[in-house]
Amino acid sequence: MIEIEADKCTGCRVCVETCPVGAIRVAGGVARVDAELCRQCGDCVSACPRGAITEVVPPVVVNLPKEPQVTAQLAAPVVTRSAGWLARVAPVAAAVASFVGREVLPLVLDRMASRAPDVGSTADSGVTTYPGYQPNLRQSGRQRHRQRGRRGF
Repeated sequence: MIEIEADKCTGCRVCVETCPVGAIRVAGGVARVDAELCRQCGDCVSACPRGAITEVVPPVVVNLPKEPQVTAQLAAPVVTRSAGWLARVAPVAAAVASFVGREVLPLVLDRMASRAPDVGSTADSGVTTYPGYQPNLRQSGRQRHRQRGRRGF
């Protein structure tokens, strides 16, 4: 786009004579450019003795694509390596728990029932005893008391 600075233009008409398409006219002592006729050849810019004519390049507008906004609909669940490990271990753990509940637990319960202490049989210390019970002698009295409270004897 060709622009003429009115302050610098003296109306000498050199640009009018140089323009090949007649796009420049002088009105009121100042040159004017008809933008519809101008071909942007730049002949008038080099011919102006005062440097009043300049070629202005309009800024290039670049429309960059916008970054996609992450929404709840687009967000994928985070999958970690532990999820794959858990998926492989869970069926095995379920099978082990099922076996223990079916086969081992009844045997343990029967064994515990056969070793249950008689009600009312207490030793001199006031603690109910049963066969095979041995207090942990390395613990202090306070620790033994806490354990008795948790076990119920």
